[in-house]
Amino acid sequence: MNLRDNAKRVDLKTFLERQGYTFIMESKNHYRCIQDNTLTVTYKYNVPLYFWFSRDQEGDIITWVRENITNNDYKEAIKYLAEKCENIARYIPQHKEKIQNVDIDIKYSDNTKRAYAYLVRTRGIYPTIVNELIGNGSINEDDKHNVVFHHKDSDGKVRGGDLTGTNTYKRFKGTVRNSNENYGFSIKVGTEPQSIMIFEAAIDLLSYFQLNKGNLENCLLLSIGGSEKIKMIKNYLTIYERINTIIVSSDNDTAGSHCVSNIKSMYSAYEVVDNREDLVNFNVKDFNELLLKKKQIANEKNKK
Repeated sequence: MNLRDNAKRVDLKTFLERQGYTFIMESKNHYRCIQDNTLTVTYKYNVPLYFWFSRDQEGDIITWVRENITNNDYKEAIKYLAEKCENIARYIPQHKEKIQNVDIDIKYSDNTKRAYAYLVRTRGIYPTIVNELIGNGSINEDDKHNVVFHHKDSDGKVRGGDLTGTNTYKRFKGTVRNSNENYGFSIKVGTEPQSIMIFEAAIDLLSYFQLNKGNLENCLLLSIGGSEKIKMIKNYLTIYERINTIIVSSDNDTAGSHCVSNIKSMYSAYEVVDNREDLVNFNVKDFNELLLKKKQIANEKNKK
């Protein structure tokens, strides 16, 4: 094994702990730093990876040393790890077979490369957002290379999932077999949601989250997986009893308008807000189109 491969397999979490950081386990093979909660370590891949969202850093142990210790000098980083980490155990990559989930009927790929590339390059979602959701198990990739958006309950147990194809030229959407219809893909902001934001698709949810992340607080973003699947909202209103407002962020089309009307009728005890003003103003169908259009406008301004 050459110096680079040997350095790459230094156990990352142990190394960081010797640098003064401490970690708590959030889920299997996923750890979050106590000193800085934007720093995480995951062992899902063939080598341990870190994501440091506040510094916009991600990578393996070589990346960490290069960016934080050796002033971006790659050769010095390899040398540092070879000389300073001899007594730190090496991480042995685990090449696992595709696994069968005992609760939902799905087989996973042994990596998430296609899912990551599709979300970041095609859909314009920030890498930091995608990495965090992959790291905490909210997003995965199945053996047919579809993106899997997991539906989790309030305890973090996977109850189902949405499937989105990664082939740009051949659209595919589906639902994981045995999914519980009372759950959808969601992101919780804050500890006690007081509003719930409804989206037709997980990618629209992620797009809105990216565009408005700094302004969101105490809310639950929920993808119901289609304009007609509004019954599942009731389950979340039961789980989060402090929710008093339903903000409907459906598509800017006829089905989306029906979605707003139907939610107003079914959940008349709540304040229901039609949240599609930006879609109308920018003349786009959904929030992913809005995200991509705003990026295009920003790029054109920068060229001038």
